[in-house]
Amino acid sequence: MHRVAVCTVSLACLHLAFAGYAPPATIHVVPLGPQETTEDGGEAYLVVSLSTKPMVDAPVTVEVASTDESEGQVLRPWWLVFRPWHDASVPHLTWDVPKTVTVVGMDDVAVDGDQQYRVTLRVINTNDQGYAALNLPDVTLINNDNDAPQPTPIPYTPAPQPTPAPYTPEPQPTPIPPTPIPYTPAPQPTPAPY
Repeated sequence: MHRVAVCTVSLACLHLAFAGYAPPATIHVVPLGPQETTEDGGEAYLVVSLSTKPMVDAPVTVEVASTDESEGQVLRPWWLVFRPWHDASVPHLTWDVPKTVTVVGMDDVAVDGDQQYRVTLRVINTNDQGYAALNLPDVTLINNDNDAPQPTPIPYTPAPQPTPAPYTPEPQPTPIPPTPIPYTPAPQPTPAPY
């Protein structure tokens, strides 16, 4: 018989344990609130914690990154450090203190709708083989678009112009030539004999 660990990115890890065996090394990743960001700068939060104390002198470092920084970026922190010892000067680095990751949505000018991207978590440095062997699943987030679609311009179609009628000049009357009047001199009176 053995211990089985089931872990998802949306719920806390569920451990089904049988007595007599040490708990396995498991990293819990739990979203706080909706798994979405916005182009207006809305943020999403992930809480990361360890299930068991790492080996002595074997801190666990987890790298956190975004698969598409044009949609969402890891704001803080980029590396999560879990120390197996307590240090009063940096108590937040102790292994049993959950670490909160902030992811912020990025704006663009494209009307591209809501876009999906992922946050990856990877163990990058530890001497604890139980944690070093873990392959953590990605956390899927949605970046909500804030750009309204532009109205489709209506092409301008000029109104049809009436076809002008062809110009036909009015017929001119045929001129009538004047009829010459023959000249007839007036008769001269006959002079009386002298």
